[in-house]
Amino acid sequence: LGTCDYAAPEQFQGAAGPASDQYSLAIVVYEWLCGTRPFAGTNGIELALKHFTETPPSLRQFNPEIPHETERVVLKALSKDPQERFKTIQEFAIALERSAQPQMWFLSAKRPAIVVPSLPTTQLGSIAPQTALSPALALVSSSDPILRFFAPAKVLPAILRKRAVFIMLILLLFISSVIGIPRLLLPLSPSHHNTAIQQPPGNGIGVSNDAEHVGISDGTFAFDTQRNDGQLKQLAMKKLQQDDSTSAMSLFSQAVSQDSSDAEALIYLEDLRVETSGTPYITLVVGSMFSQDTLVAGRDDLQGAYVAQKEFNDGAKLHSKIRVRLLIANAGGNSLNVTRVAKQIIQLARTDKSVIGVMGWPYSSYAANAIRILQSAHIPVVSQTATGDSLTSISSYFFRVAPSNRAQAQAEAEYAIRVLHVKQVAVFLDPADPYSQSLAQDFSQQFQKAGGNIIATEQYTEGKPEQLSNLLLDALGHSPDALYFSGYAEDLGTLLAKLPPGNLPVLGGDGLYNLGGYPSSARPGFSRLHFTALAYPDEWAVLGHSAQQPPFFTEYTAAFNPSGAHAGGSYGFTRANDSVILSYDATVALLTGVNKVLSLHPQQATISPPALRDALAGITGQNSLQGVSGCIAFGTNGDPQNKSFVVLAVAQGGLIQMEARTVGRFLC
Repeated sequence: LGTCDYAAPEQFQGAAGPASDQYSLAIVVYEWLCGTRPFAGTNGIELALKHFTETPPSLRQFNPEIPHETERVVLKALSKDPQERFKTIQEFAIALERSAQPQMWFLSAKRPAIVVPSLPTTQLGSIAPQTALSPALALVSSSDPILRFFAPAKVLPAILRKRAVFIMLILLLFISSVIGIPRLLLPLSPSHHNTAIQQPPGNGIGVSNDAEHVGISDGTFAFDTQRNDGQLKQLAMKKLQQDDSTSAMSLFSQAVSQDSSDAEALIYLEDLRVETSGTPYITLVVGSMFSQDTLVAGRDDLQGAYVAQKEFNDGAKLHSKIRVRLLIANAGGNSLNVTRVAKQIIQLARTDKSVIGVMGWPYSSYAANAIRILQSAHIPVVSQTATGDSLTSISSYFFRVAPSNRAQAQAEAEYAIRVLHVKQVAVFLDPADPYSQSLAQDFSQQFQKAGGNIIATEQYTEGKPEQLSNLLLDALGHSPDALYFSGYAEDLGTLLAKLPPGNLPVLGGDGLYNLGGYPSSARPGFSRLHFTALAYPDEWAVLGHSAQQPPFFTEYTAAFNPSGAHAGGSYGFTRANDSVILSYDATVALLTGVNKVLSLHPQQATISPPALRDALAGITGQNSLQGVSGCIAFGTNGDPQNKSFVVLAVAQGGLIQMEARTVGRFLC
């Protein structure tokens, strides 16, 4: 087995193979680069559990000099599943070498007031072809004046790629190219690391083009182009890069005429109106995710933020008629990208004093990585849907409008026992997914505390639903009264399709509320579902509060279905889902804080992020905020206190129904 510090998860099960050596070597590389191993424990059992269940911390949190691609390569070699690692150690070594290759940045010459800072080794300032660069950088020309390529000069000899015998030499040379030979020869510790903020070079808003587009855009780059108006948005983007705001506004207007639900185009259009109005404005950054797997979440985030922006601008809701501008920050499909984007936000806030806060990110792992960076610059963050328990008290600059997993699990456990009369439950979880792992743990603890029994725990891997068939058979062998699925709709669909005849209920958290995530084969088992949701569009009516319903619902339809082309009940056009509602509430919370600062200091020319943070902390008690999703009152730990959420069930015929009561405080 070897030492537990370097052992792969499968080695603890007696199933070591070639991929196990790769995992051990990745631990060594991690330790060389970071000065610490990814997992520590007081005994072998504790270490084994961490190898099995915990995600390795970001390498860049220990050593910011490590390239993002390098981090991705090392973490791939540390995958829990041997099949997800590199095929050979040589392939791992080559990937490490290549991770030191150049990156490309899209740089906008527009908006000189917003400057993306330099690479860590030089202070470039305003980028131009004649700019003098340090020896550590190389500037490569491009036929497109918007594009510049910046590459690290320290790249490894390509000939080594073909020589398996030099695998360890490649690794050593690679590490030296990142941290330098002198540092390689010294025992590393966090104190040796340069913790200065590091950023891509350029003038204006930057978006990197690695495996996906990651960065911040003010309209000079469009993230969501795989839709009907995508081509028009790209044309508008190019006009904006040329500082032709008039043509860009016309093209964005055409885009939303073609696709009225496109919040990205609507935000850029509203931003241009704000910037050309001549009136003062504040800027919020919307932290989101646009990738193949997170596209729906990204669109929901922008819809909610846009409705809030439009409401405050059209209604002149901020004191002194100050207006609201939104920038879009995309971290793509990997939470590790957030570190880079958060550093970019810090530099923007330093050079553009209108940037005062962040609404985002929707997933807990993204939000955690963001606040670890942003708190150093005292920039407040309000997350819309991040529910991980680890976010409680993570920072005095972090707030969220969604209740934690622990609160959801407690309600679901009580619902299972008191309403469904369930006593024995089999739990399904992915131990490598923070959301799944923490929600399952919380439910199990609360269910047993309430008198129930967890009779089986089935571990699966997110994104591999084919595993669930055999796990379901094993769970059913324990004769459960119900199943608790801690995960997401995309995986649960397979389990629902395999359920035996009967009425065995399936419970879960808010991750199961995904209208487009269930395949048609799952419909026979759809009526078994009971799950918590952070909000529901019919909540006000079901609870008998229709007369008090906020204007959000009419504003949503007016924004995304202006011509009335879509029938009522159409999600994305006339009906908002829970993610949209919570994104709206998170944005309104920030703007409510802005108003509080402005009311206290009406003559103040600018708003500081720390002042906004203090105002957010004051949203509590008698100063609580009535949100669309319920009453928002922030506790000292950043969580919404006694925040309401709902339990949804699926009736025969596949219609989702809300229980006629909420858990927590709905009205302030």
